[in-house]
Amino acid sequence: MTPIQQILLGVGAGEAVGQEAYTSAGTYSWTAPAGVESVSVVTVGGGAGQGSGFSGGGGGALSYVNNISVTAGQSYTVVVGNKGTSGGSSYFINTSTVGAQGGQTTTGGQVITGTGGNGGNSTQAGGGGAGGYSGNGGNSQSAGSGGGGGGGANAAWSSNAGGGGGVGLLGEGSSGAGGSGNNQQRGGAGSGGTGGGFNGAGGAYGGGGGAIFPGAVGAVRIIWPGADRQFPSTRTADE
Repeated sequence: MTPIQQILLGVGAGEAVGQEAYTSAGTYSWTAPAGVESVSVVTVGGGAGQGSGFSGGGGGALSYVNNISVTAGQSYTVVVGNKGTSGGSSYFINTSTVGAQGGQTTTGGQVITGTGGNGGNSTQAGGGGAGGYSGNGGNSQSAGSGGGGGGGANAAWSSNAGGGGGVGLLGEGSSGAGGSGNNQQRGGAGSGGTGGGFNGAGGAYGGGGGAIFPGAVGAVRIIWPGADRQFPSTRTADE
């Protein structure tokens, strides 16, 4: 078939290209744009925090699914998990399609559906890191485990506990370092997210809060076409 025949028949034209990120807690409706037949989606659960005593919060999990079929013009549910003493789950369409659990008091959230990493635990006062694209978030005082997850903060006094590192939404990058040493050492960010607070909120997205401090809200990012742009690292930057 010649290039002219391909143009006339619409062969090889490809799908529309784009992305959309939801980074505030809540329930949304995403409408598939014209020319979009498939998407790839990453979800991050909300980080836990504001525990009692020396209890820090666990980091939210990260999960992704590629090449999900959608219909142009149809609306689909998006839920971004909130921070809290137990972080909320994030998902696209429903938790059976792709979803990540929020962190809990002292324990990290779990992957619900898809591929990714669980959130890090808070072993004492420091917050756990958010899960990564192919490894878990760091527990308190440890780095994310090799897959772009956030690092855990150090365990310190409840009034000085660092927050766990968050995780970025643009695909897999380096894992965050774990906090160590003196009080208030925060967890480093994974995959381009935000580090935890020195004193001691969790880092965006999904980082667990240190002891009396809040965790971070979760997130959902949708990229298309899902047949060509896929997590963890195939054309996952904004286009």
